Amino acid sequence: MSTETCGRAADMCPPRDAFAMRFRTPPPARALDQRPGTRLDRHSGPVCDLVDFDVKFRPSSLGLYMVTALILIGIFAVVIFSAWIVSRSGRSFLVRAITTLPASSFPERADVYVCDKCARDVTKRFRPRGSHSWTPVGSPSFVCRCGQRYLTGAIEWDYLGLRERHRRVWQTLVLGVFLSGMFSIFGILVYLALRFLFHLRDAGFLVAVFITALPFVWLQMTFWPEVLASMWRTRIGSSFEHT
Repeated sequence: MSTETCGRAADMCPPRDAFAMRFRTPPPARALDQRPGTRLDRHSGPVCDLVDFDVKFRPSSLGLYMVTALILIGIFAVVIFSAWIVSRSGRSFLVRAITTLPASSFPERADVYVCDKCARDVTKRFRPRGSHSWTPVGSPSFVCRCGQRYLTGAIEWDYLGLRERHRRVWQTLVLGVFLSGMFSIFGILVYLALRFLFHLRDAGFLVAVFITALPFVWLQMTFWPEVLASMWRTRIGSSFEHT
């Protein structure tokens, strides 16, 4: 091979250093998290340079409008449902005349009951039974300060049959789960609003759990304290009286 040919071949071939620079393994890409002990430090090859999706993600205007519409629909549904319950409960206490009866006429309906002897207001001691509801659990009688005894309309828990007690416990649990399921819809709407509008994921989750569990907890708190108090009166309190 002539000297001229070798010179042209040398010009066409890149130097060794340029060849190595072209085909060498690329260095690791800069990552956002280079703290010691992370998986990114152990990568020798190129790493995809991603950013935190939760930090830089911003919902679109259409998504915000949809979440806002769902929240408004949920609030409107709750308001309508509450108004329907109030309308079914009868006339308001503020727009009808207050009726007063002697305590001996209970369980006849009245707003105020007064003692037959001393005319003392004893309305809070009575337990009227609502329509389509259980007989209230409580002390079956009470004694006024003047010594007059009246029946309250309640019954002690131990005086109920075993089947009736099981039925009340079961219905209280089932009704609590059902109402919590209904409230969970509103809780989900609140979670979506806090999560996507205000970027409060943890707070939204806690608020949604609170809204969902509120009906169940409220029913149990109104049912079991009366049962426990009745069991205390009939099983423990009566034994103290006999001793």
